[in-house]
Amino acid sequence: MESNILSNQKLNKNVDIFVYSHKPFKPLVKNHVYKVLTNSHAESKEFDTDLAIYRDYDGDNISDKNLMYNEYSGFYWLWKNYPLNDYIGMNHYSRYYTCLDKVPDINEIFKKKRIVLNDPVKLVWNGRRYNNRTWYEEWHNVKDFDLLKDIIKDLFPDYIDGWEKMENSPVCYNSSMFIMKKDDFLEYCNFIFPILDEIRIRRGFYNSDDCRKWVEEHKEDYIRDRHLYYNVEMQSRIVGYLAERAMNTYMYHNGDKSFENNASIIGWANVGK
Repeated sequence: MESNILSNQKLNKNVDIFVYSHKPFKPLVKNHVYKVLTNSHAESKEFDTDLAIYRDYDGDNISDKNLMYNEYSGFYWLWKNYPLNDYIGMNHYSRYYTCLDKVPDINEIFKKKRIVLNDPVKLVWNGRRYNNRTWYEEWHNVKDFDLLKDIIKDLFPDYIDGWEKMENSPVCYNSSMFIMKKDDFLEYCNFIFPILDEIRIRRGFYNSDDCRKWVEEHKEDYIRDRHLYYNVEMQSRIVGYLAERAMNTYMYHNGDKSFENNASIIGWANVGK
């Protein structure tokens, strides 16, 4: 599924979009703007693709914390190692943007938009409507959510307005997918990584095993019979789940109108082999 516009007009030479994956997969696009970024779980695996391949365990990296940080170990690698282009993006091996097909040039998007995000998820389950706090309380451990609030208040007190908008919103921009201008990406990294580090410090998470042990020791706060999919392994991704809420906070603080959604997800199916 290749972008018609991007395949016919090689206009977007100033953007790199990384497809993040932990295993070999068949890319839905074969265009020069897309690159594969893998983590240490795929270290011994071969990728059958013509796309350029980068690995988040080379150079300055936190790939050993991937089970906690999820995509953010990839973000960190880009921040610290990659020669950033004018625009930088991230999507997943099973989720791709469609927005680039709608305009002839990435620069056209950013004449009016500051960032491209995936479609927001409406927080509804079993006919009940939620906001971000009550949703987190339903599916995870709300004590972690409140810890994130305390950390943002301590490290970035000016962002409390963004936090309050995020907390009360009935939608959430999940998956940590984006396309940003280089300067915005650098600013975002300087915001998000001190927060993620502080979560680990205050919870005592120094490696992925610590996170798993924490969940196992506090199962009553994390595991619910009505949500069996969210087992110990899934709930051990605490830092990654909180990172999504911090990204929403960052977005709302910087003006939700300039962050208006301009992307959609192309399916959630596992397309890896």
